[in-house]
Formats: sequence, structure tokens, C-alpha cells
Amino acid sequence: MNNLLSPLEHELALMDARAQSAKLTRPVDVEKREEITKQFDKERKTQARKFDRDKSTRLWMAARKFAKDRGEDFDRLRKRKNPSSNAKARRIARMAKRAVAQDHDRRMSQIDLREAKQLNALVETARDRVNGPQSSQPQKRLTDQRDVQVCANFNRTR
Repeated sequence: MNNLLSPLEHELALMDARAQSAKLTRPVDVEKREEITKQFDKERKTQARKFDRDKSTRLWMAARKFAKDRGEDFDRLRKRKNPSSNAKARRIARMAKRAVAQDHDRRMSQIDLREAKQLNALVETARDRVNGPQSSQPQKRLTDQRDVQVCANFNRTR
């Protein structure tokens, strides 16, 4: 089930990162966002071209792998006149088609995830530049709380 949710989660993370990065106003940040978006759009197009170009080879290799895992020879299964062997060959071909499509979706999902991470990093650096670094480290917050307590105690003693 985790495999099925992963591409959807990556797509949602990318949409969220794009929405947050669209709010950036500094020209340097806008330029960097456009650069990141162009880079990953180019990567997606390249991956789609490779998938379309090599799809038949990938299907053939996956079918042979599935047939070999089952102890069959895919070439011989396709050449037989026996209907049961044709059914086996069709089943193996469907499995191969599904595996190749899932592999392509996984690759595209990884591209989405990498783009989302870079956009989130850009938004975070822009936020830090404006607001100062966020004290997300528990140790630093604890120290700040102690400083407040010490100052409060000092003021009471005066």
C-alpha cells in the first residue's frame, strides 16, 4: 500500500512546494525557482522520451525476466500453437507491461520529489533571510527559555 501512496504523496508535495515558491518576490528567488522548474521539466521530458523510445525493449526484457523466473522460455511460449501456452505468454506480457509502467511512474515520482525538495529548500532559505533562522532545534529553544527565566529572576531581585 505504501508503494501506491508514494507517487501521490510526491505529487502533492510538489504542488505544495510550487505554491509556496510562487509567493517568493525577490528577483533572485524568482529566477532560482524558474531555473529549478526548467531543469526538472527538462528531466521529465527526457525521461518520457527515453520511455517512449525504449518501451518495446523494456517490455521484451521484462517479459523474458518474468518467464525465466517461472521457468519458461518466453520466445518458445509465443511460438507454440497450444492455447494454454498462449495464455501464459499473454499473462507474462501483461505482467511485463505493468512492471514497465510502474517503473516509469516511480522514476517520474522521484523527479517530482527531488524538485519539491529543492523548491522547499529555496523557500526555507528565503524565509530565513526575511525572518531570521527558525529555532527548530530543541536545545536552542531550551537555552532561550532558560535565558528568559534567568532574566525574569534577575528583574525580581532588583
